Amino acid sequence: MEIYYGTISVLDNVYGKNSSHLKELLLVNNKILTIKYKSVDGRDALLLKSIIGILSNLIYEIENGLLTSIEKKISKEILTDFVSFSKEQFGNGDLKISSVLICAALEDSLKRIAEINGLDVDRKSMAQVVNALKSKSLIQKSVGTLLGNYTDLRNRVFHADWGNFDKSEIGSLIGFTEQFIKDNFE
Repeated sequence: MEIYYGTISVLDNVYGKNSSHLKELLLVNNKILTIKYKSVDGRDALLLKSIIGILSNLIYEIENGLLTSIEKKISKEILTDFVSFSKEQFGNGDLKISSVLICAALEDSLKRIAEINGLDVDRKSMAQVVNALKSKSLIQKSVGTLLGNYTDLRNRVFHADWGNFDKSEIGSLIGFTEQFIKDNFE
């Protein structure tokens, strides 16, 4: 039964508590438990066969990039929330909060794209992340140029240099970041 509980733990961590994968495993186990077997070994063999099938499917999904797809969907939701809140604050005239949120969303989106593509960007500056993405052709050259300008804006925002940027720059960054997330987190 250790393999059964271990599989539950893996499915929960990979897909979540309400996933169809986990529900299916629990359903199979419940069905197996309702059948009368001549021995416990027969019951356990049937459960083990189901577990092997489920874990084989998980391996297939990992090898074919499905988990990357799930990670991108979750990232898109989180980043979109940051953009929405930034836009709301921008509309309310709070440029400081809006600018910090949108800069964080852009930088985090860049780092997530890099990590999803196997780049080590831990403790790297935004400029270094942009360069790493460009070197692997993960962003277009024209986007890289814009990101260079936005890196400078990010630095001014994160160093609380409030008088050294204006509303139009933040508005532009919001529009760019929103589209960048849509384009890169499908």
